[in-house]
Amino acid sequence: MFGLLVSSGGSHSEFILITLVVFYVAAKSFAAVCERLGVPGIVGELLAGILLGNLHLVIPELHGWRMTVLSSEFFTVASELGVIFLLFLVGLETSLTDMRRVGTNALCVATIGVITPFTLGYLSGFVLPGLDLSTLEKIFLGATLTATSVGITAKVLSDSRAIRSVEGQTILGAAVIDDILGLMILAVVSGLASGEALSAGVLGVILLKVVVFFVGAFIAGRLILHRLIRIPAKWHGSALMLTTALFVMFFMAWAAAKLGLAPIVGAFMAGLLMDEEYFHGYREAAETKLEHLMGPITALFLPLFFVIMGLQIDLQAVSSMPIVIATAILTFVAVIGKIVSGLGLPRKKGDRLTVGYGMIPRGEVGLVFAAVGLHTKAITPAFYGVTVLVVVLTTVISPVLLRRRLHRRLSA
Repeated sequence: MFGLLVSSGGSHSEFILITLVVFYVAAKSFAAVCERLGVPGIVGELLAGILLGNLHLVIPELHGWRMTVLSSEFFTVASELGVIFLLFLVGLETSLTDMRRVGTNALCVATIGVITPFTLGYLSGFVLPGLDLSTLEKIFLGATLTATSVGITAKVLSDSRAIRSVEGQTILGAAVIDDILGLMILAVVSGLASGEALSAGVLGVILLKVVVFFVGAFIAGRLILHRLIRIPAKWHGSALMLTTALFVMFFMAWAAAKLGLAPIVGAFMAGLLMDEEYFHGYREAAETKLEHLMGPITALFLPLFFVIMGLQIDLQAVSSMPIVIATAILTFVAVIGKIVSGLGLPRKKGDRLTVGYGMIPRGEVGLVFAAVGLHTKAITPAFYGVTVLVVVLTTVISPVLLRRRLHRRLSA
């Protein structure tokens, strides 16, 4: 198979097809192995991309294949679509009702879990060896560390039958609020990455755009979206539920881009504002949820996003001792920054350390931050590699710590 990749014969479409075969086989094989080891599957898909992206160190002829993939418009668009679908799913899995239910505890945990890692990340940018970071890169670093992957923690809590506990509900609620606050920060940072000099005026304009978009989308969603979504249901056609959802997602992603924000912010808001009750009257609504209808699409695009994320990491660029030390420092900062968030839960109401451990994984949301930074050229390839490695390490560390803590509490 690798011989076909090295071969220069054939059309570009043939190149794309055989590359897709390699990507999917590698991604799903590595994901299956990781899941058997108790590690989230996205780590396996990332590792598959890292391996494929560095095979040229062993097979030099593959360097040309890697560069062709990274410069390919097809794979660039596929990866961008993947991240849009990913944030749409994150929004769909976010319940505003659940957020209100968990109340002030989750809000306190989330607030500490955003401010502390952002501050620590930004300040650590001044002392990292091997990385001479610009002010924008330091801000991007802090923003990346604010993320929390609700999916990874939810899986551990579910397996341990602790998802309904005070700690479990607090973690899930706080992780959701983290995503919203983090994406608002990302919207601001990606706006700064457009090339304008950092100043109070520029920052104020970007913040105004963010507030206008979030508030406007929320109001429009509550007043208009449910009426808009129910219109196609009267046609009684098949697959209209999915088609309507995709229309709203792409429209809001476009609207965010037109306002100068990242399209993923619009995709997230589209998912966040959609409620299952809006789809009453659709044929599919009685049989399956929208998340399940999205399954085949996400199975197509998300592995491509994660593999291409890994493909862009050059191990030679991140293997020097200063870079290794910088990665270790950032991983420590990332872990501590989220453990501290457990202080937002009153001691009498639950275990703070359990909450802190549950907030550690950056997962897919952290990867989105890194991808946006690289795409906008706000961060260098070497720094991108470091941030992705930190995301991977926190994603692996958190389930281990959380399982041990839950086991200790349950057996006490």
